[in-house]
Amino acid sequence: MQMQSTTTRTTRSTRTTRPSRTTRRIRPTAVLGAALSAAALAASVAAAAPASAAVDGGYHHAMANFAFPSTSGYAGGYVDCPAGRLPIASGALSHDPMGILMSNTLTTAGTGAYATASGSGGRAFTVQADCVPASVLGGSTLATRVVRDRRNVWRDFRETVTCPSGTVAYGGGGTVTSPEGIYDHRGLYISGSVPGVQGWTYAGTGSIGGNALVVEAHCLPRTRLGRIVVVDGAATATDGAGRLPISASARCPVGTFPFSGGAWFRAEGSSVPGLVGYFTASAMGADGRSWFAAGTTFAPRAQLITRVLCTDRLGR
Repeated sequence: MQMQSTTTRTTRSTRTTRPSRTTRRIRPTAVLGAALSAAALAASVAAAAPASAAVDGGYHHAMANFAFPSTSGYAGGYVDCPAGRLPIASGALSHDPMGILMSNTLTTAGTGAYATASGSGGRAFTVQADCVPASVLGGSTLATRVVRDRRNVWRDFRETVTCPSGTVAYGGGGTVTSPEGIYDHRGLYISGSVPGVQGWTYAGTGSIGGNALVVEAHCLPRTRLGRIVVVDGAATATDGAGRLPISASARCPVGTFPFSGGAWFRAEGSSVPGLVGYFTASAMGADGRSWFAAGTTFAPRAQLITRVLCTDRLGR
């Protein structure tokens, strides 16, 4: 599939926002918003992915913009794809450099993206859905893993959900969800949310109390994709005190384009996600050729790993 990439930007008021009918069952408990530009998101991811004449996915990037409170608190919510389109990937960016992503996923209904973060100063928070014609995702299914922990203790969660045989994970993530099926906008401190070819791994730290951690992967029949290439990019934190900025990108080879992506932090010498930093961004590049992630670390020599899954054919 090759089409011209387009972008739609939406703003949100400070009123609680209800999602479309197909996602109303899992609406957030609160959404904070303001009419702020998403240009910074496009600039951030474009810087990591210079333009190229090579093949791309022709995605429509739908964006919704929210605002953190002037002091501190949470912002975020939903963005839906335009009529006739469905999301293949989700992304988020905190314009507060000390902000912290708490959720970033495709919705369970598969009609858009949902993300939240904590931050301050009235700065913007952008949620992005990378959309394709609905027919491209024909035959997709949802794999789900639900974790409950009623002890209400602070702990690390690390869960992997696997797609059925013969399918490939293209979108996913983790959310904290109430017994009524409502997203908790506070989420967990994400240390990793990343695809494998046949599944999705999510890692986060915090307490879920009487709620549930729901890890999901949206799965597409393998026949609807061409050659698959996995590319990882890495950055290593410098030694220093406090929270230090870090970013990494992974770019698809010439002749391919991304259909999924994510990132994780890991401590020096470790091979698994760990809370050694906070994410401020994880999203597809604006030119549809890469995946970009950024955040802050507080552990010397910690690494940020960004992953992009690429293909040369999608949907036929």
